[in-house]
Amino acid sequence: MYLIWVLVVIICTYTVAISGEQHCIDPANCQFYPVHSCYATDDGLVCKNRNKGGFEMSIDPIYTFLYSPMNLHNDTGLPCSTIPITDELINYVDYRGPKVINVDDLDLIGNCSRMSYCDKHTKTCQPKLPLGSKCQFNMQCYFGIDGIPGHCSNRTCGIREDIPQYYYNAPRWTMGDQWQSAVVAVVITGSIAICLIVGRLQVKKLATKFKAMMEKWQNPDTTPTPIPFIENEQVWNEHHPQSKWWKQVPGMNWVYSRLKRGGENEQYYQLNARGDEPPPYRAD
Repeated sequence: MYLIWVLVVIICTYTVAISGEQHCIDPANCQFYPVHSCYATDDGLVCKNRNKGGFEMSIDPIYTFLYSPMNLHNDTGLPCSTIPITDELINYVDYRGPKVINVDDLDLIGNCSRMSYCDKHTKTCQPKLPLGSKCQFNMQCYFGIDGIPGHCSNRTCGIREDIPQYYYNAPRWTMGDQWQSAVVAVVITGSIAICLIVGRLQVKKLATKFKAMMEKWQNPDTTPTPIPFIENEQVWNEHHPQSKWWKQVPGMNWVYSRLKRGGENEQYYQLNARGDEPPPYRAD
């Protein structure tokens, strides 16, 4: 099946070659587009292989003709050659209309970069002019970093009416007067975002702890607490204060209490020696 398609393509190519060059008014008219495209040549607007290069008609309606291979370097002052003018090219100009291109603009379309035009007097590439600049031809004007063609109206570079307005109303990034407020707003917004993230993490931790506490309260542990193991007597003595050694001698507590009682009150009366009357008042 693949071989059949190859043969069909070869036969069609051979047929077109015998019948002559295919003329076009749009790149999509070419039979083998996008392998072929519409080029401005000395024979008119002709379909040919894109590998050969030349003044190629752009499929994008924003542009008219772009020279390929495209020059991406600064070509200011370099010699240039202009597009070959034929009746078919003039018909293309009429087809696009004066809002896009005029016949006088054809002398400025050369093999320069998108940001340059071919000066018809010096035959050198010259930089295009931004919006608001003084001009004489449409091809002298441009807009944007891609070199979108502008329109010369009242000898001033302006916008093209056929291009959507958002191409020209795109915001230009400049440092305004409110940049300090913008920085403060960004800092405050970032701080709030960080606080929310940190707070969310902390709330999760608190919720986990609260849940564990509630589960522990609802399901108390009834397992008896194991008695700690005491390794030796020294460890026991370190955690339990010991009484004086002489109190451990039998009878010494009684002697100590007697001596203490006698030292505190010399007029101590034995219980069996007391009378009915209380002892006299002792004024210490």
